[in-house]
Amino acid sequence: MSEKLKQIDELRKRASVSYSDAKEALEECNGDMLDALVYLEKNNKGQYAKTANQKSGFLDKLNELFRKGSNTRFIMHKQEKIILNISINIAVLITLITLPFIQITALGLLIALFTGHRFKVQGCSNDTDNINHALERVSNAADEIKERFASGKPENTDGLNK
Repeated sequence: MSEKLKQIDELRKRASVSYSDAKEALEECNGDMLDALVYLEKNNKGQYAKTANQKSGFLDKLNELFRKGSNTRFIMHKQEKIILNISINIAVLITLITLPFIQITALGLLIALFTGHRFKVQGCSNDTDNINHALERVSNAADEIKERFASGKPENTDGLNK
């Protein structure tokens, strides 16, 4: 095998490029392997192009997720009065910070439900409809349990108390 072909093979392996790209890079760089690698990197060929696209794709998705979270609001209200109105990003941050105290957070949300507070998510997309439907069902279930407790009627879940 000729020396030129060995160089092309080596460059192909190192940079994950085609024979023609490796040959072109070596010709442009007068057979210098290091210069050929730099040439391929500057021209976004081979593994360099894949890495750059993956990074920008990930950052683009992360940026889009952050933008969407900033434009979506978590709202707690009682009747017509808004008690809390924060972005989903802040709500997630608060959840992460209070994660070690998840029982206290859950208890606080339950107390809010049983004191007539409602939760909803408001955003510019239709993704929030399913979430709001589920939150409404939870609020209605809490109201139902509260009414049963106040009236003194036990909840009939097993069919034994008829």
